[in-house]
Amino acid sequence: MMTSLPTKQVGRTDIHVPVLGLGGAPLAGLYEPVAEGQALQTVHFCLSHGINFFDTAPFYSAGLSERRIGKALADVPRDSYVLST
Repeated sequence: MMTSLPTKQVGRTDIHVPVLGLGGAPLAGLYEPVAEGQALQTVHFCLSHGINFFDTAPFYSAGLSERRIGKALADVPRDSYVLST
């Protein structure tokens, strides 16, 4: 299932992101523990529903968010998502 979401241009760049993105802090257990499998499934669910903008940072559980999002996106073509940190 792929849903088309409205997009916005990022500043004066050629980058366009959907108006809805996924922040990685909860995937790293910011609010409560999250199993790795659940975190990976969440990223894949987002991709299958047109959400391809992901935000992560090393601050989120000492890099756990970055590792999990990286693992989930490892086999996804790099030009099909936007990653911010």
